[in-house]
Amino acid sequence: MTSTKRSQKTRPATPKEISRIDEANVGRLGLISIQERVPDSFTSWTVDFHVEGRPARLSCDAIPKYGGVPHGLDGDISTALIDLYVEDGCPEDGTLHTTAYQILKRAGLHDSGRYYQNLRQTLFRLRTSTYTASEAWRDHRRGNWTTVTFNYLEALEFTSGDEDLGLSRSSTLKIRLATPITKSIRAQYTKPLDLEFLTSLDRPLTRALYRLLDARRYPPEDPESPRLLYRQPD
Repeated sequence: MTSTKRSQKTRPATPKEISRIDEANVGRLGLISIQERVPDSFTSWTVDFHVEGRPARLSCDAIPKYGGVPHGLDGDISTALIDLYVEDGCPEDGTLHTTAYQILKRAGLHDSGRYYQNLRQTLFRLRTSTYTASEAWRDHRRGNWTTVTFNYLEALEFTSGDEDLGLSRSSTLKIRLATPITKSIRAQYTKPLDLEFLTSLDRPLTRALYRLLDARRYPPEDPESPRLLYRQPD
């Protein structure tokens, strides 16, 4: 995406109008911190909650080298990766072949040097940060709650287009998404995602909040039927 303005879509579409999807566990749990900036020393967090009356826990452990826990624009990138994976036919091995330019474009981000630098940091954060969902991950095929531990990206390969060994417009990438995520997508444990409206929002914080609140509208046991519908304008 070039430096043109984001689209001026003023309201989300109804579920019947939406063709994009999101993995329901990822959307509901909010794996990426909504904070736009965090100190490098912010390397872990833990949230305790209840699922269907039973205790559950979600935690993230990262390293300071890549800027702490996943946050901010990382949410836009992770959403784009899932969308590209689905568009590619959901390969069983979870591997996605793409380019740095395609990721930024799908995420609704600018095609500029700074964003390619941000993309590199994001990918390394998603590769090195470890999530543990204790009795909080829905196994759609079995219809129960499980404990899973994973890195959002299980493998990352890319070509560098500059002397700094970073990413550029010509960089190609081979990415393997986390097995729990891709397994869940192939089991069709997904919810509608209005990607056009999401990318029309101006700030990472706003986009993260919209994605989280939208996911919470869908019952975990039936993520295709929202509890509340968006109010149509008069």
